[in-house]
Amino acid sequence: MRHERTLFETLIERGGPLKGGRQASFVVMWAMTAHRLGREPMQTEVRAEWRLSERTCHRYVHEFRKLFPEFGDVATPQVFVPAMEAAVADRLTRKTPRADASMLLRVAAPSLVSG
Repeated sequence: MRHERTLFETLIERGGPLKGGRQASFVVMWAMTAHRLGREPMQTEVRAEWRLSERTCHRYVHEFRKLFPEFGDVATPQVFVPAMEAAVADRLTRKTPRADASMLLRVAAPSLVSG
């Protein structure tokens, strides 16, 4: 049986431990901001929420787009938010409702091109 690659594994595979780890943090920041707002956040809202400088946020978005060119030149981590929210919602309905940020990255990334 083939192991379905998680978002975290995909980030590390595509970006290495440094960029992939940084992008894992950024994707979680983006998803948590989107969840709090109830909609897709603008970069300025993510920056404000997490106290990122304009340059840092821009660099993170640029890195994201380089790691996931299949999503286009205007892609943001929002492409993963629905799957991440579904994973958290599913976890919270179980008998042991323990949810943390790391579980957001355990979602399967089936729509991604696997290497």
